[in-house]
Amino acid sequence: MARYTVEKIFSFGDESESRAVVVDGSVDVSIWDGVSWVVADTLTTGPVEYFTKNLRLKFTPTGGASFFIDESGVL
Repeated sequence: MARYTVEKIFSFGDESESRAVVVDGSVDVSIWDGVSWVVADTLTTGPVEYFTKNLRLKFTPTGGASFFIDESGVL
């Protein structure tokens, strides 16, 4: 798992329904709806299991935050 401190976009396939995300600070999660990005969630410090199957997600750390994500199966 790589540590990210800047905005990162991931496209997930159907291999895994969810994956581990570990946040230090606050990270906004947006979903691509086919036309534009829609903010779907804000993750705060700590680990979380996040649903990712067949989704295109944008993770945006705010205020010096960072995150790690299980990238197995990322397209």
